[in-house]
Amino acid sequence: MPARAEARRPAIIHWNGLGDRLTALPAVRALAELFKGRLTVCGLAGDQRNFYAGLPLRRVVEVETWGAPGGRAFDLGRLLAELDGCDLLVSFNHWHNEASQQLLDALGPIDHLGYFPSFSRPFRRTYDQHVIDDHFELVQLLAPELCLDPYAAPPDLPAEAVEKARQIRALAPPGTKLLAVHTETAAEKRWPAANMARLLDAFLERRPDYLVFVVDRGNTDLAGMSHAERVFSTAGAGLPVAMALVGSADVFVGIDSVMLHAADFFRVPSVGLFGPTCWRRWGFRFARHQVAAVDGPMAGLEVEKALAALELMAP
Repeated sequence: MPARAEARRPAIIHWNGLGDRLTALPAVRALAELFKGRLTVCGLAGDQRNFYAGLPLRRVVEVETWGAPGGRAFDLGRLLAELDGCDLLVSFNHWHNEASQQLLDALGPIDHLGYFPSFSRPFRRTYDQHVIDDHFELVQLLAPELCLDPYAAPPDLPAEAVEKARQIRALAPPGTKLLAVHTETAAEKRWPAANMARLLDAFLERRPDYLVFVVDRGNTDLAGMSHAERVFSTAGAGLPVAMALVGSADVFVGIDSVMLHAADFFRVPSVGLFGPTCWRRWGFRFARHQVAAVDGPMAGLEVEKALAALELMAP
């Protein structure tokens, strides 16, 4: 363990999107081990349950923020009270605004690591590697000897969520395989629902041994499907149940969002659908996979291209 690690009172701030917070999980695990019992994580609502169960943290502070995801505001006074005594701050935020600069200024001359020049130890992203590796390289500024792989296990989900997913999976007839599908994300990263419906119909026509579970938070309109009776929604089940169900799937298909990263951590054979975001940076890091991508808006991604990728990955 590096010198002074035992004496430090470190904290993490991370207020990016759900998928971004999941991609930082190996880095958070490494820091939790490095500073066992003394690390505070300042995240967003639900993070303790969704991501950090079982980690040897001092505590998780679920911060209330508001404003655009790339420039959140927060109660500076309350956050400073939560960080009282902190002498090391690690920020995984992909943005830096006036509010976060005020936080750095108010914390005084402490050690802080982040992606912007205002941090005492800035880390310059090159954008030519996966975001998971970016996050872990922040950890390696503190402990260069640490390697990613020992910290890259699937999320440690609540036992009741895992059991609920098992019960849902058990509803399928014996021998039936499961295709998990996720369609929800920012508008520019979504594939048109009509295209997804065509993809699922074509796949189910060829593969009568499969059922589809759509793990979206809300009900997704896949109207007009010929095989709609073999497509089920888990809307309302909650994020941990949805991630556990993805982890139990035989194959996954989805867009650039949190469930793609969940499938990746669970090493589920997967297909990623990409348009305006870079699949090399935001796609799969661990799982066996195929990518169906288009250079431009998602509407230009052909169903036939996605189907070819899915048929290659489906056992």
